[in-house]
Amino acid sequence: MRRYPTLLALAVTVAGVLTGPGTAQAAPVTPSANDWIEVQHPRPGGADTYLNDVVVPAANDVWAVGYTFDVVGGAFEFRTYGQHCVSGVCTRANLPSREGAPATNILYGIGAVSANELWTVGYSRDPREPGIGLTIHYTNGTWRIVDSPNPPGAFSSSLKAVSANSSTNALAVGSYQDGSTLEERPLALGWDGATWRLITVPTAPGCTDRGRLTDVTKLGGRYYVTGICRTTGGTEESYVLEVANRSWTTLLRPGDGTLEPGDALASITVVATAMLWAVGSNPATGTGVSLALRGSSWTNIPVPQAGQYTQLTGVAGTSRVDVWSVGATSQGAGPQRLSLRWTGQPRTWSIVPAGEATSLAAVAFDPAGYYWAVGHNNSVSVIQRRAW
Repeated sequence: MRRYPTLLALAVTVAGVLTGPGTAQAAPVTPSANDWIEVQHPRPGGADTYLNDVVVPAANDVWAVGYTFDVVGGAFEFRTYGQHCVSGVCTRANLPSREGAPATNILYGIGAVSANELWTVGYSRDPREPGIGLTIHYTNGTWRIVDSPNPPGAFSSSLKAVSANSSTNALAVGSYQDGSTLEERPLALGWDGATWRLITVPTAPGCTDRGRLTDVTKLGGRYYVTGICRTTGGTEESYVLEVANRSWTTLLRPGDGTLEPGDALASITVVATAMLWAVGSNPATGTGVSLALRGSSWTNIPVPQAGQYTQLTGVAGTSRVDVWSVGATSQGAGPQRLSLRWTGQPRTWSIVPAGEATSLAAVAFDPAGYYWAVGHNNSVSVIQRRAW
């Protein structure tokens, strides 16, 4: 789904205390040469704000989640943060956080059953306790934290993405740190309508048991999951799994020639009810990565180099000839937001300017006729929309 700012990058001193949910702010049209429109939204005073994911469960109904960073009493605090935009007017989402000394709560992913039921997932910790996955459920107009298990012997765990086929069928994915070896291992949790349960993740062919799951999407009762593993040859490579009736099938395996060593898939989506698209980047080469699954064959779609590096973190589309990907590139002294559009003619991505620094994390399609993208500009959350 996405790549996220590191906590070290957020170690800056800011003043102020988090406020409660803000009042609604309209989305004035602020057009620029890039066709993306900045959507104004209320932010907490004195805190840095970051958005990591976005979902559109119904037309003109948009949710985005992430976290805030502040210094409170000399300690770093991270709290859940979200926005709910209805017909272009955004309000602060009243998301709970686990309290600690200090509080550490970060939301990475959000998924929807319907406009009235959503899940968001992430990471939470207390200095006195191991880090654990954070799962928050939205029903009856209220968000509430639902307990989720840590794998036995885990030092910590983190959930990066969630998708739901129904009120009794959801899948959250991420990774955990083994308490004895401190190695990262894949993590999956299943929701049955009452509790989250641990699901065994099979080791993809060519992989060791070291790795992580990065995103999940749904189609017709099935889930599609991207992951990254340490291969038996010692390199990090990506793979794609299908989950149907609790059975896992490898759709893309490391070393089959589709991807280069080091290619890291970050986001996956279903387009036109039949085609899978996945995007990511290669940290070693600084290049973007994109794949499309048509039928049973994966096609590697070249990604244009927009700057010194290209990092793709989100993908969404409405049809075989209308797919968007977002992320970041380098322009001059620092990173800059990046958006790419695929129309099929020519058969390559087109670079579409997306505004100022720093990066976009995710993109989603709105049936009302828009694409929505979220991220941050330095330490200020960003929401953008664009007509399609």
